[in-house]
Parts: sequence; structure tokens; C-alpha cells
Amino acid sequence: ADEEGVDNNTVHFSKEYSYGDTFEYPATNPSKPGAQFSAWDTTISDVEDNMDIYPIFTYDVYDVVIIGLYDTEIDAYTAGYGDQIIDGDLPSDADMEEDGYKFNGWKVNGADLVLPYTITGDTTIVAEYEALDAKIIYDADGGRCCPSAPPWGQNNNA
Repeated sequence: ADEEGVDNNTVHFSKEYSYGDTFEYPATNPSKPGAQFSAWDTTISDVEDNMDIYPIFTYDVYDVVIIGLYDTEIDAYTAGYGDQIIDGDLPSDADMEEDGYKFNGWKVNGADLVLPYTITGDTTIVAEYEALDAKIIYDADGGRCCPSAPPWGQNNNA
């Protein structure tokens, strides 16, 4: 009897053989989200005993970019499918402080970043800032005015 399926990212396939039968790999290669089938871990031709054969997968790798104020790149690295960004992987709120701006957190795809965040493709994480109001006061009364005589040549009667 044949039995095939995928459960919790574990590929299951079983088939009954008699001793000496020619082994046949499944007609369809197994698949997993975020991975590509590469090969089987064992090469056999004739069945000699009970055995487990496992697929070998190559996991997809994605770019992760962290962007700060003025679209400056803070960090960039690669991560595998299913890797997670957790608390402590990003700069702290204190590290993100900028004069004249309030740091409001992180965005991914325009939405608030919720940690842990699972990587499923190329990811750009953007710091969200709010410009603070600035008040500039010009005080002409408190400034200095021209002296009655210029400081140069006051006693220069040559």
C-alpha cells in the first residue's frame, strides 16, 4: 500500500516491498514551503531490509534590510525561510532617537511590525518617525547694537 502526505513540514511516504524488489523513489519529489528538494539521503536499488529514506532540502534565503531615518540603511543580512526576527534583533528605541524626531516603532509592508516576525521572503523593515514641532524665537531687543564709535581707529589721529 502506498501512503503519501505532508504533515508539520515532515514528508511521509511509505510503500511495502518484498526482499529483493527494485526500489522506486516516489514519482513526485516532496516539497516544503520555503525550500527546494535537492536529493534523497540514500541511494538504493534493491530492497534488502526495512529502512527510512529522507529527502534533503535546500532552504530559500532572503534579504532582510533595516532602514532608519532619511532612508539610511542601518543593517542588511540574509535569513532563511522561517527564521524569526525577535526582540533584541533590532536597534533599541534609545538607539533610534534622533534630534527633532520621535521614534514611533517599526513597519514592515506598511504595517506595524509584530515580534516575533517570521521571514517568508525578502523583507524591508522601516523605522517610523514623527517630526517634532520646533519653535524659533528671534529677539532683536536682546541683541547688540552698533557702538557709537567703531572699535578701530578711535584714537588714530595720524
